[in-house]
Amino acid sequence: MGTTSMDPTRDVAQPVTVVVTRRVKPGREPSYEAWLERLTREASVLPGYLVYGLVLSIGTLVALVLGAAPMPLRLLATITIEVFFMTYVLMPRLTRWLARWIYPSRKRAPS
Repeated sequence: MGTTSMDPTRDVAQPVTVVVTRRVKPGREPSYEAWLERLTREASVLPGYLVYGLVLSIGTLVALVLGAAPMPLRLLATITIEVFFMTYVLMPRLTRWLARWIYPSRKRAPS
């Protein structure tokens, strides 16, 4: 019998991304943020952990600039900046740098 994707003994070398959603009780946000920061710091030493520095940096910067703004507005600003940066700054450069790998030249068949 072959292995399945749910087989815990399967040797997996591919990265996995996990998205977790939490509801924080009103008034408990500071303790939640502190817990989340500890969790992120401790998880960063685990093999395979990828730190998303760009996303965290932009979120932190927006929080500093718009700290008094409502959370939906801060989130909108963060997402807008991230999408703009990824679309018009980072991805065009990465595409250029990796062009040989992304678009390998094709050998022409003899005529």
